[in-house]
Order: sequence, then structure tokens, then C-alpha cells
Amino acid sequence: MDRLKLERNEALIKAYQEALKTNKDFNQMPLNTFIQRVINGGAPRFFISEEQAAKIISKMERGQQPKKTDEKKKLCDDLYRVYLEIAERKKGCFKYCIIEEAVHSPAPSFYIKPQRALDIIWGE
Repeated sequence: MDRLKLERNEALIKAYQEALKTNKDFNQMPLNTFIQRVINGGAPRFFISEEQAAKIISKMERGQQPKKTDEKKKLCDDLYRVYLEIAERKKGCFKYCIIEEAVHSPAPSFYIKPQRALDIIWGE
């Protein structure tokens, strides 16, 4: 398993454990709802390489939408939005530096399906 997936999995498990501690009513809600809350509660970064991000951002700058699953499309849209925000603040900065900062910025989601999140959390 590559380094980014391992980092993502560790961050997801940590987010799950934190959610268990802070949501005392978790046992009163459906598991899928709770897992969605964990997934969409934010991630410490976008778990994508700078090279992949550069390809996605270049396509989006040309008006092309990457053909992806719903989760990947949302990741692309959110990453591009963060990229544009940073580019606006750092006019004149090298594009790759902006992409690198965007990738390492907090992400709004883990961009995975609930079943995949459960598989990671439960170690399957």
C-alpha cells in the first residue's frame, strides 16, 4: 500500500476514534449516518500526490472535468477551489508551489464511500 493511502487510513481511524469520543449519541444513530459524519468531517489534507493534483488542476483550467466517481469528482472540485483561493492570495507564485500548498491544506472530506471507510476502520 502506498504512503498516501496509509496516511489516509491512519487519519480516518483517528477521525473515527475522535468522533466516538465527542458524539455520545453515536449509538442512537444508524451506522451509515455516523460513518458519513466521520467521512465528511474533514481530513488533515487532500490525500493525492502533487503530480496527480497538477494533472487535475491543469485539466480543470482548460475547462475539462476529469471523468471520475462521485467521490473523486468532489475531490477534484474541492481541490481546484482551494487551489484558486491560494492562487488569489499568492499572485505571482509558481503554480507548482500553489498546488503543493493546496494538496497539503485541510480537505473537507476523506472522499471515500462509507463501506470502504468501514473496511479501513475495521481492518479488512
